[in-house]
Amino acid sequence: MQEIRDLPLQSVVGRLFTTDSQVGFTQCDANGHMNTAAFLELAINHRMSEVLDFMGLDTVRQAKERGIVYLIRKVEMDLQAPASHGEHLLLESWIDQVHASRMIVKVRIRRRHDRKTCCLVVFTATTMNTRKGVLIQIPETFPSHLHSEDFLNLPWAEGHPRPPSENSAASSK
Repeated sequence: MQEIRDLPLQSVVGRLFTTDSQVGFTQCDANGHMNTAAFLELAINHRMSEVLDFMGLDTVRQAKERGIVYLIRKVEMDLQAPASHGEHLLLESWIDQVHASRMIVKVRIRRRHDRKTCCLVVFTATTMNTRKGVLIQIPETFPSHLHSEDFLNLPWAEGHPRPPSENSAASSK
């Protein structure tokens, strides 16, 4: 079994996580374009897979062992171009900002062939202590089997790196 250690959340702020996907038949409307709900589902599934696979954060395990869950409290979507049945997509996500009571996570979905952005999804997340039933401050660390150094080779998202003061959990924004 891999050793689990607490890593600073700041070590992944602005780091770009990328995967591929292909638009399936059931994700499309009658015109053959990917529908809004499918973009949202793809963004959520991508981000949660990245959290587990690349960050090493098992959110189900954290909920059971520490009583901490991450809740999406707000979703903003900017649909910019269609994606059609069979098209290959590039999904990019990153933690954009961390504040005391919220975290901003962005997911950009692009067509692979021309890199045109189809949709930008912005999640505002918060954390809850399930044992007490109350919202809590965003944790400054997260349990992972990875090392902080594992994230150093990941590319930066657009607009990053930012000075730590703009990303700090101590920020009151």
